[in-house]
Amino acid sequence: MNQIIKYSILFSILVTFITCQEPAPVELVNDQEVTTELEIINESPGSYSVTGYDSTGVIDEVTYDKSLVLYSGVKNTLNKLTRYSGFGEAIFINSSEPIINSNDKVVGYKSIDFGEVLINNNKTEVVPYRLKYYDNFRLVDTLVGVKNVLYHRGVSFPSLLNFPYNKNIPISFKDKNGRETLMVMRMPEEIVGDIKVKGLYDEENFELTISWNPSDFGTVDIIIGTRQKITDSLNPLFRIKDPSKNSLIIPNILIREILKTDIKYLIFTFIRKIIEEPQINNLGDIYFASQSIHNIWIEIN
Repeated sequence: MNQIIKYSILFSILVTFITCQEPAPVELVNDQEVTTELEIINESPGSYSVTGYDSTGVIDEVTYDKSLVLYSGVKNTLNKLTRYSGFGEAIFINSSEPIINSNDKVVGYKSIDFGEVLINNNKTEVVPYRLKYYDNFRLVDTLVGVKNVLYHRGVSFPSLLNFPYNKNIPISFKDKNGRETLMVMRMPEEIVGDIKVKGLYDEENFELTISWNPSDFGTVDIIIGTRQKITDSLNPLFRIKDPSKNSLIIPNILIREILKTDIKYLIFTFIRKIIEEPQINNLGDIYFASQSIHNIWIEIN
Protein backbone atom coordinates (compact mmCIF):
# COMPACT_ATOMS: atom_id res chain seq x y z
CA MET A 1 0.00 0.00 0.00
CA ASN A 2 1.60 3.18 -1.17
CA GLN A 3 -0.30 5.97 0.54
CA ILE A 4 -3.59 7.21 1.94
CA ILE A 5 -5.52 9.08 -0.73
CA LYS A 6 -8.33 11.36 0.30
CA TYR A 7 -11.91 11.16 -0.93
CA SER A 8 -11.46 14.34 -2.96
CA ILE A 9 -9.03 12.56 -5.30
CA LEU A 10 -10.74 9.18 -5.31
CA PHE A 11 -10.89 9.13 -9.10
CA SER A 12 -7.13 8.68 -9.38
CA ILE A 13 -7.40 5.55 -7.27
CA LEU A 14 -10.09 4.22 -9.59
CA VAL A 15 -7.75 4.69 -12.52
CA THR A 16 -5.19 2.64 -10.60
CA PHE A 17 -7.79 -0.08 -10.03
CA ILE A 18 -8.87 -0.16 -13.67
CA THR A 19 -5.31 -0.39 -14.99
CA CYS A 20 -4.32 -3.07 -12.42
CA GLN A 21 -1.34 -1.25 -11.00
CA GLU A 22 -0.07 -1.40 -7.42
CA PRO A 23 -2.96 -1.22 -4.90
CA ALA A 24 -3.35 1.80 -2.66
CA PRO A 25 -5.89 2.63 0.04
CA VAL A 26 -8.41 5.43 0.10
CA GLU A 27 -10.37 6.88 3.00
CA LEU A 28 -14.16 6.79 3.17
CA VAL A 29 -15.92 9.24 5.44
CA ASN A 30 -18.65 7.91 7.72
CA ASP A 31 -19.08 11.18 9.58
CA GLN A 32 -17.25 14.49 9.88
CA GLU A 33 -14.67 13.16 12.33
CA VAL A 34 -14.19 9.45 11.56
CA THR A 35 -12.54 8.06 8.42
CA THR A 36 -12.28 4.47 7.24
CA GLU A 37 -9.67 3.04 4.92
CA LEU A 38 -10.72 1.43 1.64
CA GLU A 39 -8.07 -0.90 0.22
CA ILE A 40 -7.90 -2.02 -3.39
CA ILE A 41 -7.62 -5.78 -3.77
CA ASN A 42 -5.14 -6.36 -6.56
CA GLU A 43 -4.80 -9.59 -8.52
CA SER A 44 -2.21 -8.63 -11.05
CA PRO A 45 -0.38 -11.48 -12.83
CA GLY A 46 2.77 -9.61 -11.86
CA SER A 47 2.21 -10.65 -8.24
CA TYR A 48 2.36 -14.18 -6.89
CA SER A 49 -0.85 -14.26 -4.86
CA VAL A 50 -4.30 -15.24 -6.07
CA THR A 51 -7.38 -13.58 -4.61
CA GLY A 52 -10.94 -14.65 -5.22
CA TYR A 53 -14.41 -15.54 -4.02
CA ASP A 54 -15.95 -18.94 -3.63
CA SER A 55 -19.29 -20.17 -2.30
CA THR A 56 -18.01 -20.01 1.28
CA GLY A 57 -17.34 -16.28 1.20
CA VAL A 58 -13.95 -14.82 0.54
CA ILE A 59 -10.52 -16.30 -0.09
CA ASP A 60 -7.82 -13.88 0.99
CA GLU A 61 -4.42 -13.65 -0.64
CA VAL A 62 -2.80 -15.82 2.00
CA THR A 63 0.42 -17.80 1.95
CA TYR A 64 -0.20 -20.22 4.77
CA ASP A 65 2.89 -20.54 6.95
CA LYS A 66 0.83 -21.93 9.83
CA SER A 67 -1.78 -24.63 10.01
CA LEU A 68 -5.36 -23.38 9.95
CA VAL A 69 -8.75 -24.32 11.34
CA LEU A 70 -11.60 -22.26 9.87
CA TYR A 71 -15.33 -22.40 10.55
CA SER A 72 -17.78 -20.04 8.81
CA GLY A 73 -21.51 -19.43 8.77
CA VAL A 74 -22.49 -17.99 5.38
CA LYS A 75 -25.60 -16.18 4.15
CA ASN A 76 -26.32 -15.18 0.55
CA THR A 77 -29.09 -12.63 -0.03
CA LEU A 78 -30.50 -11.85 -3.48
CA ASN A 79 -33.82 -10.10 -4.17
CA LYS A 80 -34.61 -10.13 -0.41
CA LEU A 81 -34.33 -13.94 -0.30
CA THR A 82 -31.56 -15.46 1.84
CA ARG A 83 -29.98 -18.91 1.79
CA TYR A 84 -27.95 -20.17 4.73
CA SER A 85 -24.94 -22.51 4.66
CA GLY A 86 -21.78 -23.30 6.57
CA PHE A 87 -18.23 -24.35 5.86
CA GLY A 88 -15.29 -25.63 7.86
CA GLU A 89 -11.77 -26.66 6.97
CA ALA A 90 -8.51 -27.69 8.59
CA ILE A 91 -5.19 -27.45 6.74
CA PHE A 92 -2.08 -28.85 8.40
CA ILE A 93 1.08 -27.31 6.95
CA ASN A 94 4.43 -29.03 6.64
CA SER A 95 6.74 -26.03 7.09
CA SER A 96 9.74 -28.09 5.99
CA GLU A 97 8.31 -28.45 2.46
CA PRO A 98 7.84 -24.97 0.98
CA ILE A 99 6.50 -24.37 -2.53
CA ILE A 100 9.00 -22.11 -4.31
CA ASN A 101 8.38 -20.29 -7.59
CA SER A 102 10.92 -19.65 -10.34
CA ASN A 103 12.00 -16.42 -8.60
CA ASP A 104 12.93 -18.36 -5.42
CA LYS A 105 9.97 -16.90 -3.51
CA VAL A 106 8.01 -19.09 -1.11
CA VAL A 107 4.37 -19.07 -2.28
CA GLY A 108 3.01 -21.74 0.05
CA TYR A 109 3.68 -25.03 1.77
CA LYS A 110 2.72 -28.65 1.26
CA SER A 111 0.13 -30.05 3.63
CA ILE A 112 -0.10 -33.36 5.48
CA ASP A 113 -2.89 -35.79 6.30
CA PHE A 114 -3.03 -35.19 10.05
CA GLY A 115 -5.80 -37.64 10.82
CA GLU A 116 -9.38 -37.26 12.04
CA VAL A 117 -10.85 -33.81 12.67
CA LEU A 118 -14.29 -33.06 14.11
CA ILE A 119 -15.67 -29.51 14.04
CA ASN A 120 -18.56 -28.95 16.45
CA ASN A 121 -18.89 -32.77 16.67
CA ASN A 122 -19.21 -33.07 12.86
CA LYS A 123 -16.65 -35.30 11.15
CA THR A 124 -14.70 -33.65 8.34
CA GLU A 125 -13.83 -35.21 4.98
CA VAL A 126 -10.28 -35.46 3.62
CA VAL A 127 -10.06 -33.92 0.14
CA PRO A 128 -7.24 -32.75 -2.19
CA TYR A 129 -5.65 -29.39 -1.34
CA ARG A 130 -4.63 -27.29 -4.33
CA LEU A 131 -2.50 -24.15 -4.35
CA LYS A 132 -2.93 -21.38 -6.94
CA TYR A 133 -0.23 -18.80 -7.59
CA TYR A 134 1.30 -16.78 -10.38
CA ASP A 135 4.73 -17.69 -11.71
CA ASN A 136 6.22 -15.48 -14.45
CA PHE A 137 2.73 -14.20 -15.36
CA ARG A 138 1.42 -17.77 -15.64
CA LEU A 139 -1.28 -19.10 -13.31
CA VAL A 140 -0.16 -22.31 -11.63
CA ASP A 141 -2.74 -24.63 -10.09
CA THR A 142 -1.01 -27.52 -8.36
CA LEU A 143 -1.86 -30.31 -5.94
CA VAL A 144 0.12 -29.83 -2.69
CA GLY A 145 -1.54 -32.30 -0.31
CA VAL A 146 -4.87 -32.76 1.43
CA LYS A 147 -7.15 -30.84 3.76
CA ASN A 148 -10.14 -31.64 5.97
CA VAL A 149 -13.44 -30.00 5.01
CA LEU A 150 -16.97 -29.83 6.35
CA TYR A 151 -19.97 -28.52 4.38
CA HIS A 152 -23.37 -27.51 5.70
CA ARG A 153 -25.58 -27.40 2.61
CA GLY A 154 -27.62 -24.33 1.80
CA VAL A 155 -31.13 -24.04 3.22
CA SER A 156 -33.82 -21.38 3.04
CA PHE A 157 -34.51 -21.16 6.78
CA PRO A 158 -31.81 -20.48 9.39
CA SER A 159 -33.44 -22.80 11.92
CA LEU A 160 -32.75 -25.74 9.58
CA LEU A 161 -29.03 -24.93 9.57
CA ASN A 162 -28.84 -24.02 13.27
CA PHE A 163 -25.34 -22.61 12.94
CA PRO A 164 -23.68 -22.05 16.36
CA TYR A 165 -23.24 -18.27 16.30
CA ASN A 166 -22.02 -16.64 19.51
CA LYS A 167 -21.12 -19.98 21.11
CA ASN A 168 -18.05 -21.94 22.11
CA ILE A 169 -17.76 -25.08 19.98
CA PRO A 170 -15.50 -28.15 20.33
CA ILE A 171 -12.76 -28.95 17.80
CA SER A 172 -11.45 -32.51 18.13
CA PHE A 173 -8.22 -33.83 16.60
CA LYS A 174 -6.97 -37.45 16.47
CA ASP A 175 -3.60 -37.95 14.79
CA LYS A 176 -2.36 -41.08 12.98
CA ASN A 177 -0.95 -42.43 16.26
CA GLY A 178 -4.31 -42.16 17.98
CA ARG A 179 -3.41 -39.16 20.16
CA GLU A 180 -6.44 -36.96 20.78
CA THR A 181 -6.60 -33.21 21.36
CA LEU A 182 -9.72 -31.23 22.21
CA MET A 183 -9.93 -27.47 21.69
CA VAL A 184 -12.68 -24.89 22.00
CA MET A 185 -13.34 -22.27 19.33
CA ARG A 186 -15.28 -19.08 20.00
CA MET A 187 -17.82 -18.26 17.28
CA PRO A 188 -18.71 -14.62 16.53
CA GLU A 189 -22.16 -13.17 16.69
CA GLU A 190 -24.08 -13.44 13.44
CA ILE A 191 -23.47 -10.46 11.18
CA VAL A 192 -26.49 -8.93 9.48
CA GLY A 193 -25.69 -6.58 6.61
CA ASP A 194 -28.05 -4.04 5.10
CA ILE A 195 -27.90 -1.83 2.01
CA LYS A 196 -30.04 1.23 1.38
CA VAL A 197 -30.12 2.70 -2.12
CA LYS A 198 -31.33 6.20 -2.99
CA GLY A 199 -31.78 7.36 -6.55
CA LEU A 200 -30.65 5.62 -9.74
CA TYR A 201 -27.11 4.46 -10.54
CA ASP A 202 -26.69 6.88 -13.43
CA GLU A 203 -27.99 9.93 -11.57
CA GLU A 204 -25.93 12.45 -9.61
CA ASN A 205 -28.12 12.09 -6.50
CA PHE A 206 -27.47 8.35 -6.27
CA GLU A 207 -26.44 7.23 -2.76
CA LEU A 208 -25.65 3.81 -1.36
CA THR A 209 -25.39 3.28 2.40
CA ILE A 210 -24.20 0.03 3.95
CA SER A 211 -24.66 -0.93 7.59
CA TRP A 212 -24.39 -3.96 9.85
CA ASN A 213 -25.28 -4.92 13.41
CA PRO A 214 -22.62 -4.10 16.03
CA SER A 215 -20.94 -6.63 18.32
CA ASP A 216 -18.50 -6.57 21.23
CA PHE A 217 -16.55 -9.55 19.85
CA GLY A 218 -14.54 -9.89 16.66
CA THR A 219 -13.50 -7.57 13.87
CA VAL A 220 -15.43 -6.64 10.71
CA ASP A 221 -14.23 -6.50 7.10
CA ILE A 222 -16.38 -5.60 4.10
CA ILE A 223 -15.53 -6.72 0.57
CA ILE A 224 -16.98 -5.01 -2.51
CA GLY A 225 -16.91 -7.24 -5.57
CA THR A 226 -18.65 -8.21 -8.78
CA ARG A 227 -19.83 -11.16 -10.83
CA GLN A 228 -19.03 -10.71 -14.52
CA LYS A 229 -21.64 -11.24 -17.23
CA ILE A 230 -19.52 -13.00 -19.86
CA THR A 231 -17.07 -15.05 -17.78
CA ASP A 232 -19.38 -15.50 -14.76
CA SER A 233 -16.29 -15.04 -12.59
CA LEU A 234 -16.44 -13.61 -9.07
CA ASN A 235 -13.98 -10.77 -8.51
CA PRO A 236 -13.24 -9.01 -5.20
CA LEU A 237 -12.28 -5.37 -5.84
CA PHE A 238 -12.12 -3.42 -2.56
CA ARG A 239 -11.78 -4.20 1.14
CA ILE A 240 -12.96 -2.02 4.01
CA LYS A 241 -10.91 -3.12 7.03
CA ASP A 242 -12.45 -3.03 10.49
CA PRO A 243 -14.35 0.29 10.24
CA SER A 244 -14.83 2.15 13.49
CA LYS A 245 -18.57 2.59 12.95
CA ASN A 246 -21.20 0.19 11.62
CA SER A 247 -22.52 2.43 8.82
CA LEU A 248 -20.81 3.85 5.73
CA ILE A 249 -21.81 5.83 2.66
CA ILE A 250 -20.16 4.42 -0.47
CA PRO A 251 -19.21 7.28 -2.83
CA ASN A 252 -21.26 7.54 -6.00
CA ILE A 253 -18.13 7.87 -8.14
CA LEU A 254 -16.82 4.51 -6.87
CA ILE A 255 -19.98 2.60 -7.77
CA ARG A 256 -20.31 4.32 -11.14
CA GLU A 257 -16.75 3.37 -12.09
CA ILE A 258 -17.37 -0.26 -11.10
CA LEU A 259 -20.55 -0.31 -13.18
CA LYS A 260 -18.64 0.76 -16.28
CA THR A 261 -17.41 -2.84 -16.48
CA ASP A 262 -19.63 -5.61 -17.83
CA ILE A 263 -21.03 -7.01 -14.58
CA LYS A 264 -24.12 -9.00 -13.70
CA TYR A 265 -24.05 -8.53 -9.92
CA LEU A 266 -22.53 -6.09 -7.47
CA ILE A 267 -21.68 -7.98 -4.26
CA PHE A 268 -21.19 -6.65 -0.74
CA THR A 269 -19.67 -9.18 1.64
CA PHE A 270 -19.87 -8.46 5.39
CA ILE A 271 -17.44 -10.55 7.47
CA ARG A 272 -17.25 -10.71 11.26
CA LYS A 273 -14.32 -12.85 12.43
CA ILE A 274 -12.42 -13.96 15.50
CA ILE A 275 -8.82 -15.17 15.16
CA GLU A 276 -6.95 -17.05 17.88
CA GLU A 277 -3.45 -18.58 17.96
CA PRO A 278 -3.39 -21.19 20.72
CA GLN A 279 -0.23 -23.00 21.81
CA ILE A 280 -0.80 -26.73 21.18
CA ASN A 281 2.31 -28.91 21.14
CA ASN A 282 1.19 -31.79 18.92
CA LEU A 283 -0.57 -29.47 16.42
CA GLY A 284 2.44 -27.20 15.80
CA ASP A 285 1.97 -23.57 14.76
CA ILE A 286 -1.76 -23.20 14.15
CA TYR A 287 -4.42 -20.53 14.21
CA PHE A 288 -8.18 -20.72 14.52
CA ALA A 289 -10.50 -18.43 12.55
CA SER A 290 -14.26 -18.31 13.05
CA GLN A 291 -16.44 -16.19 10.77
CA SER A 292 -19.94 -14.96 10.14
CA ILE A 293 -20.33 -13.95 6.48
CA HIS A 294 -23.25 -12.17 4.80
CA ASN A 295 -23.10 -11.73 1.02
CA ILE A 296 -25.66 -9.32 -0.43
CA TRP A 297 -26.02 -9.55 -4.21
CA ILE A 298 -27.38 -6.60 -6.19
CA GLU A 299 -28.45 -7.50 -9.71
CA ILE A 300 -27.40 -4.97 -12.38
CA ASN A 301 -29.83 -4.85 -15.30
